[in-house]
Amino acid sequence: MRISMAIFRASPEYVMTNCLLHIAEAAHRRGHEITVYTHEWNGAEPGYIRVVRFPITAKPYQKRTAEFFSRLADAVKGDQPDVVLGFNRGPGLDFYFSGGNCFVYTEKQTRSGMYRFFNREYAVRAALEQEVFSPESQTRIFYFSEEQKEQFIRTFNTPANRFCLLPPAANQDCRRTADYENIRLNKRRIFSAGSNDIVLIQVAINMLRKGVDRTILAVAALPEEIRSRIRLCLIGRETEKLRQLAEAAGIAKQTYFEGPQYDLRDYLYTADMMIHPARVEVTGPMLLEALDAGVPVLCTDNCGYAEYVMNSHAGGTVTGGHAFDQMELNAALLSFLCDPAQLRILSRDALDYMRHYDTFSYAETVVNTLEQKGSHAPR
Repeated sequence: MRISMAIFRASPEYVMTNCLLHIAEAAHRRGHEITVYTHEWNGAEPGYIRVVRFPITAKPYQKRTAEFFSRLADAVKGDQPDVVLGFNRGPGLDFYFSGGNCFVYTEKQTRSGMYRFFNREYAVRAALEQEVFSPESQTRIFYFSEEQKEQFIRTFNTPANRFCLLPPAANQDCRRTADYENIRLNKRRIFSAGSNDIVLIQVAINMLRKGVDRTILAVAALPEEIRSRIRLCLIGRETEKLRQLAEAAGIAKQTYFEGPQYDLRDYLYTADMMIHPARVEVTGPMLLEALDAGVPVLCTDNCGYAEYVMNSHAGGTVTGGHAFDQMELNAALLSFLCDPAQLRILSRDALDYMRHYDTFSYAETVVNTLEQKGSHAPR
């Protein structure tokens, strides 16, 4: 079968790019041909993927997306693939891989009607989303959390039978290997972390959206005896605002902004705990990857994969959403870090729990569905 995938920008630090690569690899193992249409591809190109780049010349968002989907329609018409799987919302898709919440629903919760009426980018994004989720669309949707599904149905009245639930997704490369101890020891030296120090990690492409400011404030609120032993490792796109916040909070010297990272394994091997007080997190594959590496997790309960943290008994959650309380986060973090022995117990619980999970099976589920329905999907 010839499978075409469409993604506007592919880069190894993006979760959606890694999902695309996992699905492509699973499809390749079954003998399918894979073409990826994109505007921009960063990183290595697997030999079994034919990458087709669309030169987008327009500058404004609305014109760039229109040009991308116009070129996609022409390419699909010429190549005649059996199925088209998209990772961005727009027209012409047989299947859509949903990595985020409903845009229109979220904007209605956070923006005024006046803003939405006059903002041109909102109108374009809303129209692209409607192309996928309207009752008239034939696009089938892969999704990870029931909250996602409910938002789309509530907003667009999308028929429930067009949704396909996927098992949890995470990178299995983060599981502990025989060289765990050596990697951990060497990496901790980079952070000047001794055996009594605590490496706290957060992974967030969008640091403000994922609550890194909350993390900085929680670390700063720790008692001096604990705070002085913290090494805060932040992975993602930093902002000057967050650097200034760490400076103002008095923890700049023990805060490490590592930038976006493709390979998280060594960082997770280094960590004693992951913190993720996200404002918005549809799923949270990094939470599963942390548990897979034996790293306890503290996150907000609005994270899609928070239930796995609770079920593993290898961490905890605090209230997220509009009811988030910084004091609750501060107290929860302190309760975990005040006893190093507790972290070691939680680490073992995480490893025991994740032994029973195959966090790569979502890719096989996608390919199964493409094989069953792809050749019959109307375009």
